[in-house]
Amino acid sequence: MNTFYKNMNKDSIEELFLSAEVRCMIRDRILIYISCKGDSYMDTFISKKNLYNTVSSVMGEEPCKIDFDDTTPYCVWDESWIDGRLDYLLWKASSYEYLNIIYFLIRSNILKNTFINDLFEENKIPIKFEGEEENLYLHPVDIFSDSKTDSERTDSIQVLKERAENAISRGDSGGLLHTVASIYEAIGCDVIEKTSKSTFNGEFEKYRKKSKLPKEFLDYIKRIVEQRNVEPNAGHGNLKLNCSLSKEDMIVMLEMAKAIVRIEDKCRQ
Repeated sequence: MNTFYKNMNKDSIEELFLSAEVRCMIRDRILIYISCKGDSYMDTFISKKNLYNTVSSVMGEEPCKIDFDDTTPYCVWDESWIDGRLDYLLWKASSYEYLNIIYFLIRSNILKNTFINDLFEENKIPIKFEGEEENLYLHPVDIFSDSKTDSERTDSIQVLKERAENAISRGDSGGLLHTVASIYEAIGCDVIEKTSKSTFNGEFEKYRKKSKLPKEFLDYIKRIVEQRNVEPNAGHGNLKLNCSLSKEDMIVMLEMAKAIVRIEDKCRQ
């Protein structure tokens, strides 16, 4: 398959959830384009056939071999067969396959990346298509960066989030734990307006008093910061290559950090 993405990997794309509603809206937009393109049933069928062959190619399925000439007239049953197969494949497609299909349809001007990106943003899907022609790529976006305070911290918080994503893709659980703890330190120091040289752990009770987060969240943050200081290669070097976090642990840890940053910001507005 074509590499249609940047700053992502196939596994992270497969983990994206494209709801039935999102898929239906994209399918409907495709069919509107096709129905408006031709002046005859034959033109519409040819457009559907080309679309089907694009989809089937991405998904490793057999192409449509139906052809028409003077001895083989257009048949509505053939078009119905393609309609059914298209619906089936678009429903069956994995997130990776579906986004690859969208990539080709944008390249073919059947879909507009502005429509797709707006749809993704409305449904909190953290990706967008950027660029044109051969420079069109799928990129990750931070759906939690919409608050004013987070945008003001882009140079620190956003860099840390990207570093954490990279740690997950490398399977570097020590690096992930270190970076997530740094995210909490960054937001915590911002809340208490920390200017002294003391550690964040040493001033955590001050943060606890000023933060609007529930006690359970604050206890969780403290555990993460403390865990960073004892896990191998998270806070201190160790000949043991990695710490005890599974991939699932790492994903949950990062997504929790993103959510907590957003909640902290919303509570302070």
